[in-house]
Amino acid sequence: MNPDRAVAGLAESQYGLVTRAQALAKGISPAACGRRLTTGEWVAVHRGVYRLAGSPRSMEQSVKAACLAVPGAVASHYAAAWLLSLPHVEPRVEVTVRQSRRIALDGVEIHRARRLDAVDRGSHKGIPVTTLALTVINLAELLGKAELEALLDHVLAKRRLPLSYLCRRLDALGTRGRSGAAMLSDLLTERRGRARHADSELQRQLERILRTAGLPPPEFEFPVPLGNGHTAYLDVAFPAQLLAIEADSYVHHSTLTDWSHDHVRNGDLVELGWRILPVTAPELKTDPQGVVDKITRALAAVEVRRISLA
Repeated sequence: MNPDRAVAGLAESQYGLVTRAQALAKGISPAACGRRLTTGEWVAVHRGVYRLAGSPRSMEQSVKAACLAVPGAVASHYAAAWLLSLPHVEPRVEVTVRQSRRIALDGVEIHRARRLDAVDRGSHKGIPVTTLALTVINLAELLGKAELEALLDHVLAKRRLPLSYLCRRLDALGTRGRSGAAMLSDLLTERRGRARHADSELQRQLERILRTAGLPPPEFEFPVPLGNGHTAYLDVAFPAQLLAIEADSYVHHSTLTDWSHDHVRNGDLVELGWRILPVTAPELKTDPQGVVDKITRALAAVEVRRISLA
């Protein structure tokens, strides 16, 4: 095959990139590599990593280039979080290399790790990347508690990562000398034993005020089979009392379609004996005790009804 065609085909699978070593292996001579750089057919991204002129630029290309520049490097931290579609993450070009490697790349944040086990390495669309478990553990170094809590609850609530596996990887990697690991360990301990997890800040706020008030722990994202064959997932539920707390957020309920869907679903729940108690973000912010009192009265009403029927 024509060397230039071979290089172009390889670059197409690498976001428009090719390394000097790859070009030489395809039959391009060292002198020919130099000419292509001089004429602008190739553009140097990092030492020994070239972008074919005309190839579209993207975040994936920037991350892939960093990985090609350092053998064994993997996208990590914010770069991995963005590649793995974690919410509320601003992409950055970040990679992790073994601690023994000493290298600097323009525009790239390089992290060095004492160990980078095969079990913690994956691939996403042709880019080597830390696994979801290691990405969460790494981000614990960079995030505040509220941000880390939201990230952790997302991956657990969406069943993207078992809690037990994340605990095992954190134990295997160790918390000593790892910034944020103790905070992550505490959050994992709080969530052990739960069947389901909160997946919004409203749910987490509700959980905190209910725990402080000494009320029984609720269930989050509790599934209720409906008569139409669908399943309703309740934000916060007390199943024994058939009480559902709906954490209403304008962001998620602001369209006519959402509003209509919620009312139909709530009607189906009422037919099954559930009571729906809405709670809004402004209520939680301005009158948390009032929210606690409202939920306490709703729970007490069930007990009173049970006694009267006995």
